[in-house]
Amino acid sequence: MNILKGHTKAVLFILLSPDGQSLFSGSMDYTIMKWNLTDGKCMRILKGHTKAVLFILLSPDGKSLFSGSADKTIRVWNLADGECMNILKGHTNWIQSLAISPDGKSLYSGSADKTIRVWKTDDGECMNILEGHTKMISSIVITPDGQILYSGSVDQTIRMWNVADGECMKILEGHTGRILSLAISPDRKSLFSGSDDKSIREWHIDIFD
Repeated sequence: MNILKGHTKAVLFILLSPDGQSLFSGSMDYTIMKWNLTDGKCMRILKGHTKAVLFILLSPDGKSLFSGSADKTIRVWNLADGECMNILKGHTNWIQSLAISPDGKSLYSGSADKTIRVWKTDDGECMNILEGHTKMISSIVITPDGQILYSGSVDQTIRMWNVADGECMKILEGHTGRILSLAISPDRKSLFSGSDDKSIREWHIDIFD
């Protein structure tokens, strides 16, 4: 059993690499650490954020890492050398969740500013802003085919967005508390939502196609 030590404040988010050999951790100490799971040693420390790192995400090709922070920015990291390649600015509150298209060309960020921004990963241009939620967006997920994005919010609703045009296609209601997490089944037939109303709901989203 390994105990990975190095952060100086609380670890808020962890992400396992697809090959299971590495782990990434985001912390309230403003850093991201990459760990070798074979020996438990820290391989690299990514520094640059000025507030807590709340979410981290790997690109589909595994070459880049995206981090969302309470400093209202998203940083794009080159995993080969640990350098920050770009800083995406535009949100007016912390970045709570990230999602990426299957082809790796578009990045989606959900924020406490109640919006979702759509970014081009190659140059960091903001292509669209999805608005509709009335409170903080806590979680976003994209379908395996990259066509639909779902967002869960503190406003107790889930919104279903058409990625092609950014339009809200449907609002899923039923939870009586904040929606804190979302997950999509690999076959895209079910969406699962976790809430502080002490329940998990399964939504049969294939009927919306």
